[in-house]
This record gives sequence, C-alpha cells and structure tokens, in this order.
Amino acid sequence: MYKFKIKSKSKNYDVFFSNDLTPLLKQNFHKNDFIIADKRILQYLNNLRFISTNNIISITANEKTKDYQIIGNIISKLINSKFSKKNKLIVIGGGITQDIGSFISHLIFRGVDWIYIPTTLLSQADSCIGSKISINFNNYKNLLGNYNAPNKIFINTSFLNSLNKKDIYSGIGEMLHYFLISSKKDYIFFKKNIKNFIKSKKSLLETTIKKCLKIKQKFIEKDEFDKGIRIYLNYGHTFGHALESYTKYKIPHGIAVCHGINISNYISFKLNLLSKTDYDDIYKTVKIITKNYPLNKINVKKFCEIILKDKKTINGVPRFIFLKKPGMPILKSIKLNKTFENYLSSYFINQ
Repeated sequence: MYKFKIKSKSKNYDVFFSNDLTPLLKQNFHKNDFIIADKRILQYLNNLRFISTNNIISITANEKTKDYQIIGNIISKLINSKFSKKNKLIVIGGGITQDIGSFISHLIFRGVDWIYIPTTLLSQADSCIGSKISINFNNYKNLLGNYNAPNKIFINTSFLNSLNKKDIYSGIGEMLHYFLISSKKDYIFFKKNIKNFIKSKKSLLETTIKKCLKIKQKFIEKDEFDKGIRIYLNYGHTFGHALESYTKYKIPHGIAVCHGINISNYISFKLNLLSKTDYDDIYKTVKIITKNYPLNKINVKKFCEIILKDKKTINGVPRFIFLKKPGMPILKSIKLNKTFENYLSSYFINQ
C-alpha cells in the first residue's frame, strides 16, 4: 500500500493507494455510520455485507442532484435515522458525490468525520484533495461552498474499469491543466502519453494520478483557502464552468475545462502573453480530448453574463488565469468590454 500525507489547516489527512478496499472499509465502518454512494458504483461493491442496506444512501450523481434543495432530502434521512455526531460518512463516487457528501458532513451536527473513496479518474486525480466543497445554486455552477477536509482518502484504480470513454476523456481533460501550470517537462510527459491515457493503461494512469496529486499538493499546502497561488488551479475553469452552465451540463466537466484551457490560451495569444507556437502546440493536445464535444453557436453576450457570476469576479471585473508558457500561469483582471467579446467571437467562429 502506498500513501502520502496532505497538510491541512483543519486536519492533516492521508491518501492511500490500495488494490483491495474491502478490509479498509470494514475496519473503518462502525454501527450507525452511513455510506453515500453513486448508485452506478454500488454494483462494483460486492463485499458490503457487513453494512446494513439501511445505512447506504445511493444517489444519482449529476449536477441537478448537486443542488442544496435536493441535498436537504439526504440530510432529512440522516437526521431521522440513528446517525449522530459521533458517526461518520463514507462517501463513494466521483466529484459530484464528493461535493454532496462533504457538504453534508460539514453542516450536519456542525460537522462529522468523513472518508472519501473516489471512483472516477477526475476525482482520483483532482478533486479528492484540497478540501473544497462546491454546490450549485439556481443553475450557477459551484456558487455555494466552503472547505472541509476528509479524514482519509482511499484510491483504488480498479474503479476506473467501470468508466465509459466520456468519463476517461473528462478526467484526462482535467489532468491537462495541472501539467500545463506545473512545468514544460510535465507538459511534455502528458503530451507524450495522452494516447496511452485514453487506452486506460492502469499502471500509467496510477503514476499520472500520483503526479497530479503531487502537483496540486504544492499549491494547496501553501494556500489552502484560495488567498494566493491556489487560484492558478482555476486555469481553464472560469471558461469551462461558463460552458457547463451555458450548455446545461451537456459537456462533461473535464472536457469543458479543456475547452476552457483553449479559450484562455487563445486570449493569452491575442494579448501577446502566449506565443503562437505554444498556442498551436497545446491546441493539438486539447483537440484530442475535445474532438467529440465541439462548441456550436455560442452567444457571446450570454456567455459573458455567465462569466460575471463566477466567484473570482470582483466588483464586476472577472479574474482569469492565462498562460505565458507551460509552467508559467498568470492572474489577470479583464473587463468584459467590446474587445474581449470580439476575441471570444473570433474564437467561437473558428471552432
């Protein structure tokens, strides 16, 4: 078993990589604890006979469920059971399930312990560490949230066998932003191996997941609460979240982020921050991930209205993460004026 520790202001926690989660689950589960799981994953958990089915809450893991009004139903079920302050939640699923479980564990009884078992490539390589909770509100992506570190994380890459190609591509799209903000060397590694990622070669994916988490660890341990350099982890996400909201989540998150990376890079190029050579090179990598999800007929004014709702917007001026070159992200505030709209229009027309 491989493990490493994440340092958090609230509590330090370990990330375990294990080929067999059953004994770990059994060891950590006690009477009146509850499991919140993506219902698609339950069929892969064949050894939960030590847990009463009454203690398993299965959810439909989609953006509609990740709404605070829907989440209230789960909280009601826990309150009406024997679940108490001394119990914990074990959360099994991807990033949406994680957001729901961590949100509930943060609020109920002013906070209970929780353990996370990420089951998607995106959650294993990205969202499982960092403590962020993000909940949707009135169709605006991740508008409500806080920070709530888990007590433990268990990663088993065998869960990736349950994913379809869309989920694999989405995870790869999210991973790309780490390698681009990290260094040129890391980006070259990603670019060299992207086709093997798509083929889901287990040993390579596990190595790459560890690389992603180690890159993210450097940012979150220095700036857990998003007051400084952690904001660079939002590279590609402002535009990506806007695309998700605009398309009513028809584009998977990691693929939307990958589109967002390309939009960000295009504007970086137009602002003379990113060279044409680097833009073209990264664009070739992006297209491998986004090719099955083209952008069609984007209304720029409506798109900009969504951007203005982004949590990084201050006094009506959005802040974006742009790239000067691989390994060199920068933060820049830009008014959504006519010039900016023209950049977006020219980008979307050429897609």
